[in-house]
Amino acid sequence: MVANYAGVSTQNDSRNDIIIRGNSPMGVLWRLEDIEIPNPNHFGALGTTGGPVNMVNNNLLANSDFLTGAFPAEFGNATAGAFDLNSVDYLLKPISREKLEHSIRKYRSMAEKHQTVDFQALMESLEGREARYKKRFAVNIGSRSVSVEASSVAWFYTLEKSTYLCTDDNRHYPIDFSLEHLEELLDPEQFYRVNRQYLVRYSAIQRIHILSKSRVKLELQLPAKEDLLVATARTHDFRLWLDR
Repeated sequence: MVANYAGVSTQNDSRNDIIIRGNSPMGVLWRLEDIEIPNPNHFGALGTTGGPVNMVNNNLLANSDFLTGAFPAEFGNATAGAFDLNSVDYLLKPISREKLEHSIRKYRSMAEKHQTVDFQALMESLEGREARYKKRFAVNIGSRSVSVEASSVAWFYTLEKSTYLCTDDNRHYPIDFSLEHLEELLDPEQFYRVNRQYLVRYSAIQRIHILSKSRVKLELQLPAKEDLLVATARTHDFRLWLDR
């Protein structure tokens, strides 16, 4: 395509080196989205700017500039020519109104074609949201090992540097997970870390009491051994969790 310009030719049919006014193809400056690149081709030889197969998508050419002389200051390293692909613009003072409007139109045109990717939704669709969260815990009872469903755990708590779970039928078992790790393993829609010692299940909460100074006290289906207060720093986040 660029060989149609005056003074521009290619080396041969097997390569796409650009020769401008007899200068070496190494004198062509390539820039992709405002970043200088040495060679936009697959299988390009070391120290060259050409190759047999171009790696640039043709759709990028709609927003490209090809210069064969009188380079602006932004192309200071070019000696033969410059190929600017999908860059926004380069404005130097004094900036004219026409150039500024042209740059804004170019940016908006590129932004409209840009498609954003929701990587979180993509990962959830690939992994499966339910598969991300732990469903059961293996606990030891003497010489036996039993499995406890996560949905039957009323709360998790720490005691003397150990972590335990309490089931809906008020059975307590030690587990080999810290509360920090459990926050990552459990469904955040169902479990919440109310303070440094307790992580509770939503359906295990029977009543919520608002105390002075905006403190929050939880009354669970099963009575805990101590008053279960939501940490002051977590009160606002706890209210948002309840209101989901």
